[in-house]
Order: sequence, then C-alpha cells, then structure tokens
Amino acid sequence: MLFRSINCTGTGSPTLILDAPTGRSSDVFLKLQSTLASLGTVCIYDRAGLGLSDVAVGLNASDPGEAAVLNALGPETTAVRMVSDLHRLITFARPLQRPLVLVGSELGAAVVRGYAHLHPEDVGGLVLIDPAHPSLFNHGPSDEDNPWIDHWHSHLIFSFRLLQLSALMGLNRLGLLAGQLSLPNFSECETVIAKQKHEICDGFHIQAAIDEHRSMNVSLHQVEEIAGKWPLPPSIHTTVISGDKFDVDLTSELNDLWSKAMHTLIQRIPGSNHVVIPGGDRHTLHQNTDALSAVIMKFVSGLSLELADEEK
Repeated sequence: MLFRSINCTGTGSPTLILDAPTGRSSDVFLKLQSTLASLGTVCIYDRAGLGLSDVAVGLNASDPGEAAVLNALGPETTAVRMVSDLHRLITFARPLQRPLVLVGSELGAAVVRGYAHLHPEDVGGLVLIDPAHPSLFNHGPSDEDNPWIDHWHSHLIFSFRLLQLSALMGLNRLGLLAGQLSLPNFSECETVIAKQKHEICDGFHIQAAIDEHRSMNVSLHQVEEIAGKWPLPPSIHTTVISGDKFDVDLTSELNDLWSKAMHTLIQRIPGSNHVVIPGGDRHTLHQNTDALSAVIMKFVSGLSLELADEEK
C-alpha cells in the first residue's frame, strides 16, 4: 500500500480535514491546524507525490483490470482519484471519527466537494476556500479569448518547469545556501523548514505540483459531473471563503475571471454562504490565518450546535 502522510492534532469530534491548494503540501495549513485544534481533531495530509506522500501509481490502460480502474477513477492526478485516496486513507489506513468537516482550498476544494458528493454519510459540513468552476477554463476560438488559459499554461506551469529544471541542476540548493531563494513562512519549526527545503530541491515533488496544475480543468469537470449525478443532501452545509482578489499579483482581468467562475460555482451549491475577507488573497489567507480561522470556527460551532440539537 502506498504511503500517504497525515498529521492530526486535537481530540474529539468533529474531525476537520484540511486539503491544501493546488500543487502545495500540507505545510500551508500548519498554522491554521494549530489554531483550529480547540474545535476537535484537525488533520492535514499530503496528496500523492507532494510532501511526504508517495507518488500515485500509474495504471496500464492496455490491461483490462487496470483499465477498468482507470475509467472509474480517472488519471492519477485528478480529483476523483484523490477522493478515492482520501477515503482509503481516513477509513482504512488511519481511521478517523465521523462526522467530518472538510476544508479545501483551490484544487483541495474540488477534492473535498467530490468527497462530500460521493460519501455524504461521512460529512457534516464543507468549507471551500477560493474554489473554482470549470468555466474558468472555457475555450473561445483562440486562447487569447480566455487569458486565464494562457496564464495557467504559458506562465504558471512554465514557471514550475523552470523551477524543476533548476532543482535537477542543483541550482535551487545553491540558491538556498546563498540566501537567494526564500521559503514561505509556514512554520518556525526546523523540521518543517528542512522539509520545505527538500521539496523545493526535489524534482519529483515539483513534478507532482505540475501534474496537479495540468489536470486542474479535468478535475473541475469531474467534480461537476459528480455533483450533477449525486447532489449534496440538505444536511451538508457549505461555506465559501475568499478574499477581495484571488491573487494580488495578478491583473484585474485574471482576478475577475476567477471571481466570475467562483460565483458560478456558488450559485450551483444550494444554500451556500459566501464570506469575503477584506484585503485577503490566496497568499494572505494562509499566511495570516486569524481571519480565516475565525470564519471556520464560527461555521464549525454552528454545525456542532445543530448536531447537538439533532441528538436531543
């Protein structure tokens, strides 16, 4: 069985599972995990190929048995395969108490949505941070009609390729030693910092991040198809959290495209609540977790009261 890294803090119910943004390891949620530990059991995990988790197994489409699995679950780095991985992880490898409150960001939001639609009996609530809808990648007559596609493939994925090449040549390691390459400030723990240094120098970790970005459109369409066939029951409440912009470093046109796609998704989730954190974007929401944790704590407290009333 392949190894999937999972780390839990806190005790009791509910169980919160935090699913990281596209191409990121669980380190991005370390501060949030610590803040939310008073609510119950809070777990973070690394998707396949990221952080400390093994790379997903490639399936042979020419083999009838493996082809059947491939057709059912999709390619290795897409949302349905990730949902299957997560379900096996928290059901068999590391059984976790239900109900679950699933918190996901970007691709992580697609994964937890897919999990809730396929395993609604496990889930008490959903928190989606900067989620996206497949309309974000809609094609026009040319890619110029949708600047997001050009940004995603020609800029973002290309930059990961350059980072990977630099890692394979040993330049990232030299950059860290010379103080010319910085790391995100997710923790002051030396073990975590060492792990982040390893990740930025590991071409296989970077390849997993590239694969998640390349498969993002497929993942979003998978989840929308699942949502159409197996709607969420009314008992699963959903809160969507975003900042004023998706990314302050992007143009207003690109931020508007993400916002439009996110609002399309919100409209398709009945009863969902949208909370906007003033001045926030995809970076600040994870680096300064006070505002983010306050929204999640309020949401989980409301769910706990509702579950307590149902038990009476």
